[in-house]
Amino acid sequence: MVRRSLTSHTYQLGARRLNVLVWRPPTSGPPPAHVTVKVGPLRSGSTWETQRWTLRNGKRHLFALHLKPGPYRVRLSVDPTFVPSQFGQADPRTLGVQVSFDAP
Repeated sequence: MVRRSLTSHTYQLGARRLNVLVWRPPTSGPPPAHVTVKVGPLRSGSTWETQRWTLRNGKRHLFALHLKPGPYRVRLSVDPTFVPSQFGQADPRTLGVQVSFDAP
């Protein structure tokens, strides 16, 4: 399982939502990825919201998470990961999903 986090120390005026876009390349072979995204206050282990999605190869998904005022932390986990070289490609890295964050 891969775990990553994004920490924001600023709250954009008027931002009430955080968009988290995840996608996987159109690779044949790896199993679908189970993606979990959590958002909560920076200095606490609590969570305001949790969303889950099963992401298939070549697909994308947009998570829309609700924000509260103040610094926040986003935690993203992906399971299973895959190594493209095990599926006929040259890349030896362990990968999960590609991700982008946006607070409109």
